[in-house]
Amino acid sequence: MTPQQREILERISAYAETTLADIDPQKVQISYQLDKLKPIMEEIAKEQNMSVEEVFILYMDLSSEAAVLSNEKLKAELEEKLKEMKEADEQLDVITFSGNGEPTLHPQFAEIIDDTIALRDKYFPQVKISVLCNSTRLDNEKVVEALRKVDNNILKLDSAITPTMRLIDQPASPSFTSEGVIEQIAQFGSQCVVQTMFLRGEHDGQRIDNTTAQEVEALIKAYKQINPRQVMIYSIDRKTPEQQLEKVLREELEVIASQ
Repeated sequence: MTPQQREILERISAYAETTLADIDPQKVQISYQLDKLKPIMEEIAKEQNMSVEEVFILYMDLSSEAAVLSNEKLKAELEEKLKEMKEADEQLDVITFSGNGEPTLHPQFAEIIDDTIALRDKYFPQVKISVLCNSTRLDNEKVVEALRKVDNNILKLDSAITPTMRLIDQPASPSFTSEGVIEQIAQFGSQCVVQTMFLRGEHDGQRIDNTTAQEVEALIKAYKQINPRQVMIYSIDRKTPEQQLEKVLREELEVIASQ
């Protein structure tokens, strides 16, 4: 990456951080995100005597290159930390991929998992590796292969009824359905853990409730179809941007679990 290319990448990335600050990339279509970046791309295109399409292609190529470099940096930092913990005789229970965003969206996700497994085996061979996944990338073969390698492949299924699922999870793809994702999760069988968040309330004036008899019955049917190693159910545990959502109490969750 040349200094000029790095400057272009940094300019677009800085613009994106400001312009897309309030946008969840998991829930907003890529076309919309790119449209929001069009002004900075047009500006650079004019400066560099390039078309906007050429700037976009360059940006994607540079982003991929930067992701590879980021992966190498992550690998080095993880090894340094694990080595430090090993030498200090510190205990480690689990290595978990979660955080702010969907882990499987990272372009180097599969490579990061391979590196993590190798380092785990080197320093803490008994430690488990977990991935908390929203199940939106199970149509990607590399993602599926990587998830099969981890110890705890934890996949989200918040409703087996598509309209409810789309209200809760707000997937970007209009073709993302409960029926489709259940089939994709089912390919893992006992290699996965299914996680469901129960809640009720309103969002944008629409009623949300995945605790009804119809919803629970559909979820139980889906669990049986998937046949996971374990099913984890929970409810919201902190304030959410949508103030009209309600937490489902433990007692009600226990009733659902008993079914």
